Amino acid sequence: MAIYITGDTHGDFQRFGSKYFPQQKEMSREDYVVIAGDFGGLWDGSQKDQYWLDWLNKKPFTTLFVDGNHENFDLLNTLPEKEWNGGRVHVVREHVLHLMRGQVFDFGGRENLHLPLLGKHQLHNAAVALTTLDVLQKRSWNITEDDIRQGLSRVMWPGRFQIIRRDPLFLIDGGHNPQCIQALAQNIADYLPNRPLTVLTGVLSDKDYHCMYRSVANHAVEFITVTPDNPRALTAQELAKYLVSFGKPVTPCDTVADGVRLAIDHAGKDGTVLCYGSLYLLGDVINAVEETK
Repeated sequence: MAIYITGDTHGDFQRFGSKYFPQQKEMSREDYVVIAGDFGGLWDGSQKDQYWLDWLNKKPFTTLFVDGNHENFDLLNTLPEKEWNGGRVHVVREHVLHLMRGQVFDFGGRENLHLPLLGKHQLHNAAVALTTLDVLQKRSWNITEDDIRQGLSRVMWPGRFQIIRRDPLFLIDGGHNPQCIQALAQNIADYLPNRPLTVLTGVLSDKDYHCMYRSVANHAVEFITVTPDNPRALTAQELAKYLVSFGKPVTPCDTVADGVRLAIDHAGKDGTVLCYGSLYLLGDVINAVEETK
């Protein structure tokens, strides 16, 4: 079995032509080409989309892709799903498969449930939802097993350990209380072990922000502070004065956009930016990140 990995295609698959990829002459369906984000081949359902998807499907190998920022998730979520090699996939074509993100787990007699959200705490949340659905089914609510599986596999929770960019990896999390910070710290340990973090952060002054940084500071190489757009916000300068106590470099920025640009620059292409501290911060951060692409 051979596995070839490539980056963003954005709907342009000419790199898989025989001229540019002669290795395919020796490949079979048991060999794989993996597109690591921004596949872009399922964009508007147009004839152009269909042509290139059919073209890929006729290749001798199997095409796998992980979704990126630039996908039509509404279209992806209409595709049939199936279990594949212990995980879940959307079937774009027989030999073109979307590798669904998240976790696969068993609960309450159900096996191979797919949850797009990351983190052990999200499995606990899913267990609560599944138990509730079991009760409703027993009370004659018209909820099928297919409804449950599809609903679970399509869950979205923006701003909870959400990836919004990949070069560098840029994650946002709205955690701002002790329980959420505990979950965030566990996610860092589980998914980002030994990865130094450029931490972009801002908080509200009436929150117990002192508890937000103790468990994360050990993973940070530096802090970049910004002021959330809220009258209750702690200024970037005031937060910076507090964060210097952790012995890491701290840079306050005048605007959220300035903070985003600086974090991306300092992290470098292969680094990781983690933004957390306030839900009021995330909308401006997402907009600023989009402007950097």
